[in-house]
Amino acid sequence: PLAIDHIEPPAPGLYRTGEVLRFEVVLTRPVTVTGKPEVALQVGGAKAKAIYQSGSGSSRLAFTYAVKAGDKALNGVVLGNTLRLPVGASIRLDASNLPLGLPQVDSSGVRVDTTPPRVSQTSGPPARVYKAGDVLWFSASMSEAVAVSGGPVLPLVVGSSGRQAVYNAARSTPTSLAFGYVVQPGDNDSNGIAVGNSIALPTGAAVTDGAGNRAILVIRPPALTAVRVDTSSPTVTSVAVPMAKTYRAGEAIDFKLAFSEPVQVTGTPALAVVIGSSVRSAAFV
Repeated sequence: PLAIDHIEPPAPGLYRTGEVLRFEVVLTRPVTVTGKPEVALQVGGAKAKAIYQSGSGSSRLAFTYAVKAGDKALNGVVLGNTLRLPVGASIRLDASNLPLGLPQVDSSGVRVDTTPPRVSQTSGPPARVYKAGDVLWFSASMSEAVAVSGGPVLPLVVGSSGRQAVYNAARSTPTSLAFGYVVQPGDNDSNGIAVGNSIALPTGAAVTDGAGNRAILVIRPPALTAVRVDTSSPTVTSVAVPMAKTYRAGEAIDFKLAFSEPVQVTGTPALAVVIGSSVRSAAFV
């Protein structure tokens, strides 16, 4: 008898915008199709339909649905339980109409994801002063797991100079991307570094989710005014010598050194002083 034997759904996988879901309805006998019969679909929370494309004269009828932007069915699409015949459509063998009830089919593996991943949060290094050779680490939290290829970079401004923090795979996870910048000699920023408003993708670089959707890499820059950079060594700008007079044993001869910036002293540095023909040390107090 004329009947639907089974349905062959698309191959399991994640489908994205523009890709086509093809369902084949396999019959017990060849049929003639007129018009555009439909198969009802549930794509996540939205109703849709796969439209007849080909197969009249055979026992295999192909129905397709093109995934649209905004579709999302991470638990799989669901087929309706009957074929639909819009006005003017029919599926017949001679004088017999095809029974329209559909057998159950497992399409849970046919998943749809058209939502691109996004950067949900960014963070920067702890607030302090960094010197040459220190690494400034940044992280970008993603809205879902992503795969990274090539070398994405995070644009920075250190002082008035453009710099780049480079993607570091070893410190990254599928949902958190790490970027590092090694402070270079000559970098200086007393007001705090700044981060660009998006992660950059050099040629060949990509950030995608499991369905192949490219990530939207616009970020909300973190506040980094307390992340400062100082690679300039402090210098002595002047030396104040003792008052002009004759000093006798036990009296202190004081020297005062002014520096180009505040300094911290550890240990007991000494200032070499020549008295007569002898070299002496003025001790730090």
